Amino acid sequence: AKEEGCQTAMDVFLLDPGKANGFPTVLEDLIEAPEDHALTCVAFNPKGNLLAAGTQKGSLLIFDFETRGLERNCGCLHPDQAVTSVSFTGDGSRVLTATGFAHESRAPNAVLYDLAEAKVAVEVVLPSPPTFARVHPNGAEFLACFHQGPPVIYSISSAPSSRQVQASVCLPKDKEGSSHPPAWPVTANYLGDGDRVALGNASGEVEIVRNDLAFSVAMRRTAPIADSGAIKAIVENQARTLIALNIAGRSQQGFVRILQLVGGEGEGDRGAECASNVVGDFHDPACFAKGSSLGWVAFSWDNGHLLATSGAESKHHLSVWNLETQKLSCVLESSGLQPVWHAAWRPNRAALVTVNADGNCSVFGKKEKENWSCFAPGFRELEKNEEYVEQEDEFDASPAEQRTPAPPHSRDLVNILT
Repeated sequence: AKEEGCQTAMDVFLLDPGKANGFPTVLEDLIEAPEDHALTCVAFNPKGNLLAAGTQKGSLLIFDFETRGLERNCGCLHPDQAVTSVSFTGDGSRVLTATGFAHESRAPNAVLYDLAEAKVAVEVVLPSPPTFARVHPNGAEFLACFHQGPPVIYSISSAPSSRQVQASVCLPKDKEGSSHPPAWPVTANYLGDGDRVALGNASGEVEIVRNDLAFSVAMRRTAPIADSGAIKAIVENQARTLIALNIAGRSQQGFVRILQLVGGEGEGDRGAECASNVVGDFHDPACFAKGSSLGWVAFSWDNGHLLATSGAESKHHLSVWNLETQKLSCVLESSGLQPVWHAAWRPNRAALVTVNADGNCSVFGKKEKENWSCFAPGFRELEKNEEYVEQEDEFDASPAEQRTPAPPHSRDLVNILT
């Protein structure tokens, strides 16, 4: 038997040809929304075969990404309110949706939809429209950020409750009492398996706390980023070693700063604090206006590239940087497409989905070179046809080997009773 963790020659030759390395380079397909269902945001399940999409009228749609077809219309979960956040639980069985717009007659809410039972599992009324919401990987709680006030974690178990995330970046004054710019809005996101929460405020300060009752500090509050505005979003890569800060500009254009997390839990010491090193800053090559900001930010599945949508409202412009060289790898754009509202990178593939201003989705992929020899180890692929001269005796049958039959008593007995 093969030892666990060992890789045989067959494993090496028969790697999954569908797992594309690198980043998408071409526009592959368009996912057209059903009539009266303009899409606003999307998210992949962990396997990458299902795409959840929120609509302008508050519905949740589930697409089969392999066929690009509509798998299920989950109904209108937020009547007359656009869905602005959508996320899957860690096992992909439930989807959380939230609306970031207020309505005169309806309070903003977050809804957890159960795909297996095809019904709403939990609905939570929120005090104000959230700027961002994400369900915990275990599905027992979700995190919501607001325009004012600290982020709040809502429990959606048998005993619903809520608790504010306590962190120093949420405080408008320091210990000495000197004035600070308003801390709001504060953005936050789960890190790892949801055991930590990263927070960023309007001054460009970042802090990481543990997701426990006391919100103990996992990474101390960083210094404000000079000449920068609010941190718009925080995203973690698949390897859980880097976080991307989408920072709005103040006296300069917006940019994305990459921080590398070192120490702390990454080295197995749960009680230790981690620190951060600045890897680099990545600026929008299509929008140089002061006070601008990039749109949605995502890491590639192989942790090698960073994607950011442009802050230019009139362009369908996506920048992809190589994180090792910190140089721009490519720009994905199309003159026939509307500006980008939202973007999501497909897990385990070099595929990208963007939500356009017209409510449809664009699918970008990588054009792979065909490599049929991966299915037949030992064969050499040719760049072009070559003339081959067959040897005279190459396919002649060899004499049959003389075999001595084994005695009857030495043969393995066959159990005919089972």
